[in-house]
Amino acid sequence: MSPDTPDTDPQMLERLLTDLFPSEWIRQTAGTVGFVRLRRTIDPVTFLWVLVLGFGTGVSRSLASLRRAYETSSGETLVPSAFYDRFTPACVAFLRACFIRGLEEVVRHTSLMELVVQVRDLLPQCAALDYPATRVAPGRRAP
Repeated sequence: MSPDTPDTDPQMLERLLTDLFPSEWIRQTAGTVGFVRLRRTIDPVTFLWVLVLGFGTGVSRSLASLRRAYETSSGETLVPSAFYDRFTPACVAFLRACFIRGLEEVVRHTSLMELVVQVRDLLPQCAALDYPATRVAPGRRAP
């Protein structure tokens, strides 16, 4: 598959992500959960995209490199603490809200049968972790 195929087209990915997470929704959610009280130092939109897109498979990242990526993306220079101090319980609530929105969107566009198959494939792995809700009696297959 070439890098220019529709499945890997960077503009298409950007469009999908910005449709899923509009800037207005990101700013409103960041304010609602208390991640951003005043927009003087950190823009929640830039913060989210740097954090989400700043990690790649096999890439070792540090908070310092994410801060530099934020500065490059936003065109603003931050003292390190202005960036590092954002990693709080409110940040977790913000990222959780974003994750839930993304998950809901995936579920909405995934057929029920695809979800059943995915869950069925995960049950044996969960049972191996001895999670009580997923235990399967000996000699029986997971549904």
